[in-house]
Amino acid sequence: MRLKYFIFLFSLFMLKVNLIAQNDQLRAYTIADGLPQSQIMDLTQDDLGYLWVATWGGGLCRFDGVNFQVWNQQRDIGSNFVNAVTFNRDSLFIGTRKGLSIKKEKEFVVIEGPEIYAIYKFDSDLYFATAKGLFTYQKGIRKRYPIHSGIDQSKINDLIFDGKYYWIATNQALWRLDSLTGAKKGVQKITDNNFVALTHAYSQVYAATYRDGTLVFDPNGNHHDPILIREPLRVTDIASVGENELWIATDNDGITVVDAYTYAEKRRINEKNGLQAQNIHSVVTTTGYNTWITTTGGGFYKCFQNNFTHYNRNTGLPGNRIQAVYADNNDIWFATTGAKLGYVDTSSEVHQIPVSSYFSESKITDIIKDTRGGLWVSTDNRGLMLRASNKRYDFKEDSTFVNSAIGYQKTVDTLVRKITKNYILDSSKGLFSDQITALAQGDDGAIWAGSTNYGIVGFKYDVVKDSVVTLYKFGKKEGLLSRIRVLEKDPSGVLWYATELGKIGYIRDGVLTALNIIPENYTINTICFNKDAVFIGTATNGIWWSRLDHLQGSQRLDGKKDRYASTIQQLVFEDQGTLWAGTINGLDKIVITPSNSIMEITHFDKEDGFLGIEPISNAIAKDADGNLWFGANYGLTKYKPGIIRQQKSNGKLHFEDIQIGYESLD
Repeated sequence: MRLKYFIFLFSLFMLKVNLIAQNDQLRAYTIADGLPQSQIMDLTQDDLGYLWVATWGGGLCRFDGVNFQVWNQQRDIGSNFVNAVTFNRDSLFIGTRKGLSIKKEKEFVVIEGPEIYAIYKFDSDLYFATAKGLFTYQKGIRKRYPIHSGIDQSKINDLIFDGKYYWIATNQALWRLDSLTGAKKGVQKITDNNFVALTHAYSQVYAATYRDGTLVFDPNGNHHDPILIREPLRVTDIASVGENELWIATDNDGITVVDAYTYAEKRRINEKNGLQAQNIHSVVTTTGYNTWITTTGGGFYKCFQNNFTHYNRNTGLPGNRIQAVYADNNDIWFATTGAKLGYVDTSSEVHQIPVSSYFSESKITDIIKDTRGGLWVSTDNRGLMLRASNKRYDFKEDSTFVNSAIGYQKTVDTLVRKITKNYILDSSKGLFSDQITALAQGDDGAIWAGSTNYGIVGFKYDVVKDSVVTLYKFGKKEGLLSRIRVLEKDPSGVLWYATELGKIGYIRDGVLTALNIIPENYTINTICFNKDAVFIGTATNGIWWSRLDHLQGSQRLDGKKDRYASTIQQLVFEDQGTLWAGTINGLDKIVITPSNSIMEITHFDKEDGFLGIEPISNAIAKDADGNLWFGANYGLTKYKPGIIRQQKSNGKLHFEDIQIGYESLD
């Protein structure tokens, strides 16, 4: 049957796409995590929550979220080459190159036969796709299920039910059936082609070919004039994911995400998102709306769609370990290992800034901007760098002939250019120390700097004379005997400090006031402010807080819920008043009451979309739109405040084994 296509070209309906800043976060599972083989053909989840992974050459794996357990040909699976796996009732059905294997509890039954490429379940019946049509499994026997010679002699690539009709994709054609039970009525060939994948969503049937795009059939049964989505090509799978999205997988360019109604490309998921293998085999959605991507050669991935956007080397950062973060309106400045400096602009594009080789062996510890727009960067052993811009005026003279009476008239054009220069400030220029740990901007134009062993200094820099003028200095005399960990201004503009040995205080009008509001010798990693209170994150003793108008002591932040971790690296408040804590285990979102007690805690780690892990002290910022930015050991993460849809469920209690006298019971 010949079809007329209504063609939708992405070039005509293209949306503006930013490939870097999409919220498709990926967690890879590879041979390094315990997989026996990197070619993943299928996966499914059983009713206990285990993930079963079919590999091509490594047998079958069971994944519990941490560890892989492997069954292979030596353990009665029948073949190490597994194409399909599905769970039905109390048994696991495994389609292999040599036929069917059935696992029930610890026992395997192997039924040899044609290679099985996929397994489908409709009601209580199972159907097996082979290179020679469909087979069924009934009463312990697998047998051929004849439908039509055009189907029975073809390789079955996919099978779906749209609520009324069954659709079969073969390597020769697309078919539609009225029924899979009883008499085979209404068997109709729709069109010839190598159809590789099917899905039914949004009252439409999507049929993907390998080389000629994807056909969309309307819900009214008009199968003669489908819409053709021309790209992408080389399709391997198609799936409905999230809200109004089609994920079209390819064997050479990752996944193209398409709007299910307009058919416009929304974005792509590829190496720029962390998808290292571009040969995608399938996209699978399991219990809890988890989405998994299987690849040919790169293991499999768990995909998170959430409020986090992750940046790392794959998205343009010069390194994965973030040392410092600073928000300049909506531009986010960052520093990575090797004294690399850059920023993420409002369009989510990453820019790298050249830094003098003088700092190449240094660690950047902090970043701020002064009132004139100069960028200050501190290092742990080379002092400071000031990146400042000035206007340069160039004058160009020219002569223009007016007329014979006047002759030539001289004109002068003024050209204005912006010149950006990096200035180095160290002890040779009068800086009090080369080991700078923290920075802050003073209200009077001064720059405040904390050091490793020499306390805190407020100074100004004379660009013309290239020298440092010290205005304020606080050191051993004021009890500042250890490394300054934090310099932070409260809502009234007062500068607060905290040290590695737990000393905390503030500087107002050039006067330092030491406070005794937390137990001594608590290492302080971070402080932040919310309304009338200061919150203090410690290295081993959680979060403490004190009222700014009553600095006589502090209280541990406690409440109805326990803290997830006691080592606090970062603290920041959303505009809505929710406290976020970066810990060595991830992020804690802490909802607190007006009286500052914990009402609710939600934890985020790599399994929840926060891929950074181990946030770095002081590497945290909030931009002008209220987005939060977290620097960590594995990249820079942006959190956009809003509703986070976490699919959490209560775990099921399951006994793997019961032993008496070290002997297992049946």
